Amino acid sequence: MIVGDEHGLQQLVKAYAKLPHEHGNHLPLLCLENVPRELVSRYGIVDIDEEHSKGNLKKIQGLVEKPDPKEAPSTLGIVGKYIIPKKTFAVLPTVEGSHGGEIRLIDALINMLDTTHVYGIEAVGKRIDTGTPEGYKEAVKLLG
Repeated sequence: MIVGDEHGLQQLVKAYAKLPHEHGNHLPLLCLENVPRELVSRYGIVDIDEEHSKGNLKKIQGLVEKPDPKEAPSTLGIVGKYIIPKKTFAVLPTVEGSHGGEIRLIDALINMLDTTHVYGIEAVGKRIDTGTPEGYKEAVKLLG
């Protein structure tokens, strides 16, 4: 959950409207947060194409799932909010599950990088990890 003037989904929708959609080519957009380097091994981390990024809208040139902090291409982590075009789901069955047969969205996105532009928006506001008991409790208090 992202708390601020606009929540995470509002930020994604606004950013998505600014992406190039030539010829109906809908593009994946990921919600990103700058995380401490020592915590990057908990996240999917993006490698940014700085030349084609502007402000908090980032063009992604690579992705890696839960990297070693020394090898992470950045500290921008994927934080569980996405706008994913239908074509992404068509790729999922073709991706080999490299982790015990698990099919992961990040693997499909990595597979698509050769043919599709992928973007991320560095969200503004405070992110609360509702997947932890502490974060869930904090979210309930805020929404309460």
